[in-house]
Amino acid sequence: MNFKLLARQEKEITKSLWKIISSNLQIYALMNAVLDLFQNIIPYKRAAIFSLFRTKDAIEYEVTRGYSREAYNFLKETVAPKIQKELKVHNFETIILNRNLVTMKSTTIQAESILVVPLLHLNHLIGFLMIELDQPGTINKKMLEFLGFLGLQLSVSIENARLYRQIQRESLEKSLLLEVTKKISSSIKLKEVLNLIIDSIRQVVPYDAAGIFLTDRNGAIHPEILRGYDEEAIKKASLKVGRGLIGIVAKSGKGVLVNDVRRDKRYIVANKNTRSEMLAPLYWRRKIIGVINIESEEKNAFTESDFNLLEALARHAAIAIENARLHQRLLEQQKFEHEIRLAREIQKTLLPKRLPRVFGYEFSAVNLPSRLVSGDFYDVMRLKKGNISICIGDVSGKGAPAALMMASLYSALKSRINENWTVNRLVSRLNQILYDHNLPGKFSTLFLGELNPKEKVFEYCNAGHNPPVLIKQTGDIKFLETGGTVLGFVKAPPYKREKIQLDAGDLLFFYTDGLIEATNQKGKFFDMHLLLDILRACHHHKAYEIRKSVLRAVSNFTQKDYLDDDLTMIVVKVH
Repeated sequence: MNFKLLARQEKEITKSLWKIISSNLQIYALMNAVLDLFQNIIPYKRAAIFSLFRTKDAIEYEVTRGYSREAYNFLKETVAPKIQKELKVHNFETIILNRNLVTMKSTTIQAESILVVPLLHLNHLIGFLMIELDQPGTINKKMLEFLGFLGLQLSVSIENARLYRQIQRESLEKSLLLEVTKKISSSIKLKEVLNLIIDSIRQVVPYDAAGIFLTDRNGAIHPEILRGYDEEAIKKASLKVGRGLIGIVAKSGKGVLVNDVRRDKRYIVANKNTRSEMLAPLYWRRKIIGVINIESEEKNAFTESDFNLLEALARHAAIAIENARLHQRLLEQQKFEHEIRLAREIQKTLLPKRLPRVFGYEFSAVNLPSRLVSGDFYDVMRLKKGNISICIGDVSGKGAPAALMMASLYSALKSRINENWTVNRLVSRLNQILYDHNLPGKFSTLFLGELNPKEKVFEYCNAGHNPPVLIKQTGDIKFLETGGTVLGFVKAPPYKREKIQLDAGDLLFFYTDGLIEATNQKGKFFDMHLLLDILRACHHHKAYEIRKSVLRAVSNFTQKDYLDDDLTMIVVKVH
């Protein structure tokens, strides 16, 4: 079949093309109308127009006729790149190619020959039109020149349509970006914000899989919100800063656009169908807090425009995420402070409001928590039989958990203190209670003593507590160490008791480790030697004066406005 056109026909075709060009600014409508026009010039069964990206040779837009889905995919990925190479070899002239030059798969190109019309703009290939020539024949040189002329006119129109589409897209993107920003900024709940971000991105950049990954202080990356991923595959990927595309972006702070992940060694497979990937860092005050990642099952699915838009969204998203985090931390802090205040109120009701008055003795005590609540506890109470019970202890840890454990131990002690038990037997029973009901790794020290004020006899049992100090009127010192291990650590350890005779002028000083472990600015401890020096110097004073002297010495030593640990003291002076 010989394809020849008369001058009159060329004029009519040119007029029709100009009509199409002037009335179509939508790129797909334009390309379809051109294929219809070429059907009148060269009747075909299968044809296609491909438009290339401006910055790369990959296909951006395409319209095909007569190809199955399978044939189209092969055409786009294999045949089209070969045609581009042939056009370069022939200096971008309109050419007729033999099928065997571009494919060995006969089902893709069924005709023997392919007519290829290059689409050139400013001497740059922006696409091409291809038509399968169903019947052997010739197209003369004049026909090829005319088709080349039509290709040039079509190129200008495609560029105009592409520019119009870009302007429309940018306008839509700005509008959507504004709406998305308003939406994600309107919420202060972190999970809600993350869901809004990931769902809003789909409005402007369609994807098959997406995720927001946040970093922590240890360099680990945690998937906070996922769409379209196999979560098990994400877990197995062991995401870390500097590893994989997500990790690299989290480390460098630079976004990444990958047209084909199968050719990128940095990609860690989390979705086996992924072909394209785009990532943007989440910045907050020059610090990278995470990464937004979106993926597509199509190769070359994302454009530079998409990438720029994702980075713009990421900037707004980071602000919304940090605001939500700040609000969440504020709520948690308020809840914590409420619980601490409540625990402190409970603790205040447990600790003695006043100490008993006993003829021949002075008592003075203080409890200073390092936080709002203390793990220390003490009591000086009169028993039914007339004796005085003195206890002091320190629960492991600080804050609310320690205070609650202290309350449990203190309640158990109070409920059994008036039973006719020796001090070591009562300590043994308290150990069993804590061991049966306590959390692993939690324990408490306890010193329990019973004073017979008439006979001046003091019987005690020390369960792992800092040994109280007995300073005799003569200046001799004894540490009250007899007892056993801490409470709640071992199921049934033995506990011993000891009786000591007190005399007029003696001083008993009880304390917790917050006293001797208080540190100064150089990190030096207020140790036992300093404490003994102070007690020797003032042990003839009244009980409350001794307490004040020790506290003053600690304050002068540390030069701090706070305590490193809970501090509790009991002073007993014998007359």
